[in-house]
Amino acid sequence: MTYRNESAWIQPAAPAAAPRTTQARTTAEYRALDAAHHIHPFSDMGALNRA
Repeated sequence: MTYRNESAWIQPAAPAAAPRTTQARTTAEYRALDAAHHIHPFSDMGALNRA
């Protein structure tokens, strides 16, 4: 038995793209996250840890 004479070939399933689990963020949201979590080299780490 040969499959080459068949009119249709069975192809392996293509991997489906993973569904997106997060929404795209706006520039303003990224800026707010950056401002809330940015640490300067001369930050007082003790004060930050107490906060």
